[in-house]
Amino acid sequence: MNAFAPCILVLLSGASFFGIFSTAANIIIPQQPPLRYIRHGDIDLGGIISGFDYATDGLCKEQLFMEASYHFSESLVYAIDRINRNSSLLPNVTLGFVILDDCMKQTTAAVQAIAFLPRDTVNNAKSRTDAAAAYDPLNYSTINTCHNNDDLTLRSSDYKTSNSSQVNNSTTNDILTSYNVVGVIGCLRSSNSIEAAHILSAGQVPIISFVSTSEKLSNRQLFPYFFRVIPSDSYVVDAQVELILQMKWRYISVVYAEGDFGETAYQCAFFMDHMLWFESALHAWPTEEQEIKSLRNRLSEIDDICIATSEKIYQKDTYKEHMKIMKNLIKHKEARVVVAFTDPPSAQQFLQASSELGQNGWFIWLVNESWKLYIALDDKDAQQSPVDVIVAGFPTLSSPSYNQYAAEMNPKTNSNPWFHYQWEKTFQCSTSDQICLTNHNATFIPGSDKYVYSDLVYEAVLTYAHALHNLIGRDCPQMSGRDVRNCITGPRLKEVTVF
Repeated sequence: MNAFAPCILVLLSGASFFGIFSTAANIIIPQQPPLRYIRHGDIDLGGIISGFDYATDGLCKEQLFMEASYHFSESLVYAIDRINRNSSLLPNVTLGFVILDDCMKQTTAAVQAIAFLPRDTVNNAKSRTDAAAAYDPLNYSTINTCHNNDDLTLRSSDYKTSNSSQVNNSTTNDILTSYNVVGVIGCLRSSNSIEAAHILSAGQVPIISFVSTSEKLSNRQLFPYFFRVIPSDSYVVDAQVELILQMKWRYISVVYAEGDFGETAYQCAFFMDHMLWFESALHAWPTEEQEIKSLRNRLSEIDDICIATSEKIYQKDTYKEHMKIMKNLIKHKEARVVVAFTDPPSAQQFLQASSELGQNGWFIWLVNESWKLYIALDDKDAQQSPVDVIVAGFPTLSSPSYNQYAAEMNPKTNSNPWFHYQWEKTFQCSTSDQICLTNHNATFIPGSDKYVYSDLVYEAVLTYAHALHNLIGRDCPQMSGRDVRNCITGPRLKEVTVF
């Protein structure tokens, strides 16, 4: 059999399973994520972020994956607005954005990446321009008007045609819209970034992450168009191992998240992936079981360190499964040090379970970057619990200007659909009601003023801005406005992108 046959079979099987069908012009994907946030400029940046939660069945679960998850999209908008106000950078060119939701799921990230692939806009009826002309958006839930005429808050299943007649054909609603972007920012989870980077690299579309730390993404042959503004997990792992050795901890437990965190250090990174800690030492990409085995072998070879238990957390796992893992850790409570590579939701559930079981103060949690995000956003469970948590990660600075901006956000002046959803959920009211807008403020939303990645998001956007500025100055200095899009290609942008 041809060496490439297994890959072909997998791709065909996946396409059939997830109901992905294509015609000459359109790609049909049922049950797409419900929200997207768009403001077109002369040239647009794409964003693949996590707003809503992981769904076991389907592409998205219509609930926020964590409190104040709207920060991930809003900080991107804030950074783009900062660039547009800078008259010395990209003069006569306005940046826009198209922000899509990967819902913490690899398959969904792949779908959203496909939406950013270059298309034949002459023959493709679902090009970005045609799509914008063909549909008027309806906002999320009770939001009936866009508060900023330039901001489009779209719900995939709620479109009306330009003559205001409702589109009821489910197939029409399931058409994957294509967007013309010069580059993409995302994803949060490393495993999602890997899916997106594979697809975007094939289309020669750059993608920059501000939080995906998997070492696997450092492979330039596999991911030639992937860049990031943070170091990989290999540095975090080195720091953790060094700390274990320095503290002479001989008996530890490990919990790790499903995905490429450990398999390449979960993602989003951050935040949270899974456990491919020691792949660099092996000079290979081990399987998941091999990774844990390698961890056991390496630690056991160093000063007789033993792992009491290692527990894998799946994205579908509920609080019940986290409680079960916590009880198993207690069975090995002589292993007071717990090394954790998990997502923020797992951080919350472990600390809650620890508190309910009366174990606060017993375990020492040696954790990854995602716990820092949770601790920053959720005072109630994280900061008030007497738990010893040591975060191994990269320095992040909370931007006072962004935090002030976030604290003053209001649905009257902000069209972010995930923010509207959070507002209605927090205050149990409808944003179509004036009282709902005037009687509440964003400071009462958990984590509204404590987002820790705004500066890294700005660095990612600034990287694109400088690269675009240099490319235009070098190759088409006479162009301005929308005309510059004809000058920008992925390979050219990659040439002037310096990391």
